[in-house]
Amino acid sequence: MKSFKLFQFFTLALLFSAFVSQGQTGASADKGTYLNYSTFINSPQAFGGDVDIDLAGVLELGVNGMLDIYGAVSNRGIIEVDSNAVLTIHGNMINDGNIIIHKGATVKFYGKVWKNTVTAKVSDGSVLTNTTPGGELIVDTYRPAISSSWTAASSYLTAYSKETGVQFLDGGNIPMDAIVHLNNPKDIELINSTTRIEGGVKWDANGTQLILGNNDLVFSTNASQDGFTPKKYAVTNGAGHIVKENFSGKWIFPVGIDTNDYTPAQVENIRPNTLHIAVQDYNTSASVENTPFTLQDGVDRTWNIYADTAKANSIVTLQHNDATNQPVYKEFYNFVTRWSGVEENLSGDDYSITSWQENSKVGGLVGVLSTAGLVTGSHMNSRSYSTFATSAIDPIAFFTKSSESFRPAAGAQLLAFTAASMACDVDVEFKVGKEPKIAKYLLQHSTDSVLFTTISTFTPTGDSSTYTFKHLTALDGINYYRLALVEPDETYSLSKVISTEVRCSATSPVVVLYPNPATEYINIAGLVGASEIRILNMHGRVMGAVSTRNAVENIDVSTLPSAPYIAQIITGKKLDITSIKFIKL
Repeated sequence: MKSFKLFQFFTLALLFSAFVSQGQTGASADKGTYLNYSTFINSPQAFGGDVDIDLAGVLELGVNGMLDIYGAVSNRGIIEVDSNAVLTIHGNMINDGNIIIHKGATVKFYGKVWKNTVTAKVSDGSVLTNTTPGGELIVDTYRPAISSSWTAASSYLTAYSKETGVQFLDGGNIPMDAIVHLNNPKDIELINSTTRIEGGVKWDANGTQLILGNNDLVFSTNASQDGFTPKKYAVTNGAGHIVKENFSGKWIFPVGIDTNDYTPAQVENIRPNTLHIAVQDYNTSASVENTPFTLQDGVDRTWNIYADTAKANSIVTLQHNDATNQPVYKEFYNFVTRWSGVEENLSGDDYSITSWQENSKVGGLVGVLSTAGLVTGSHMNSRSYSTFATSAIDPIAFFTKSSESFRPAAGAQLLAFTAASMACDVDVEFKVGKEPKIAKYLLQHSTDSVLFTTISTFTPTGDSSTYTFKHLTALDGINYYRLALVEPDETYSLSKVISTEVRCSATSPVVVLYPNPATEYINIAGLVGASEIRILNMHGRVMGAVSTRNAVENIDVSTLPSAPYIAQIITGKKLDITSIKFIKL
């Protein structure tokens, strides 16, 4: 066959003598084995060389069949392994036909790449679908050594003897109705396509990580999993997710971002739904990058969770490593929270001034999301949800855990808090509604958003007040500000952190927008020469535009709906464009 011209083969005479010397019988040719007819094997045998099964070819192992193939396999016909039979493949597999693994049968795969085409089948031979899984498909690179007399007969066999290394699975997005055993200590990687499991996945004694990359691992409704532990799980290091289709009850998603970083999730569906779950750290989660935690009391993990059906009745449980705790995270007092992408978030148990939910705090429990039982050094917490995102990029697809309060202070209603840089100074302004229990306000400043010092103290002047401060000692770069709202008993709460960039050494003016958030108007300052200002919604639609030659332009936004917007400022002869996001309350 043309597909085998690139392979090395050895002669029939040498091969036959080698097999006979070992008490084996074999079938081969100087170009491997080509089948375009039915072959039935019901005794121990071995094929040396690559095996090409054509469209009309059938290779069947009976109940006493044991076949070792020391080479690669290209299957466009049928390979059938009856109960109790064992097929061992030492080279790569390209399956473009039907592989039938009956219950009780075993296929051992020692090759580097197993590839299913989109028209292939891996079935159990049953008419019924998804009732009882087929036999065992063991993916393993603990290759047994081939006898030295065989490898002496042909150097071709050396490549299939006693080798270990990473293996690759290209699932072809076709249902594999078998129990797939992961028994490779060097890891197994999914490549090119989704791997779809109809039978089950089992991490065996020698298995470690299953690397998803950008490919999904999909479990059908009745598919099973077993053997996952804090050392053996799926690594979600790309866009790939573990997917469990149309299930009710509990399902554990054994995921982590790297070796020794097992951070699984569990979903309990009251009504059937399909869930997709992966986990990443903060650096790769766009949602958290946009809003760092004020007190750094979350966990450095973000779970990406979405469903096929938005409407749900589910309990989400997140388990993290204590090593990922941020500096002031409190395990005895925390909650599961979901991102919204828009400040403020009203979807939690209480009002939140950030895009994260504010939920009731409870103590975390020691992690148990593993077949190994208790996971020391891990804790988990849960929350019920009635809706899910339906895509991975939907803002509400991001979940994490925190012990931070995202609520406004109980003693005052903080309506707005803004900071705008003008040359080397920063104008800070905050507005309050009711302030029945406030003794004082402390304005605090930081250059790293972690360590804050008080730069001004304000005495309350009554409800509906506005307070301003000009910070004359701001430093070049990003300056951070927050408010401490102190009550008469000296208890206090903290506002969200805001920031502005100061460019004292800049050679050109800095364009700034204030107040932000805005209610009735915004000011654009730092304009030079003729400028055009456009107000865009988050879909890029222009909601209004104005041309000006003023250094400071006042724009009425009172008629805009409450939402985030972009002020796009086009200035100068070179058409420099500055975009500033602001919130219309």
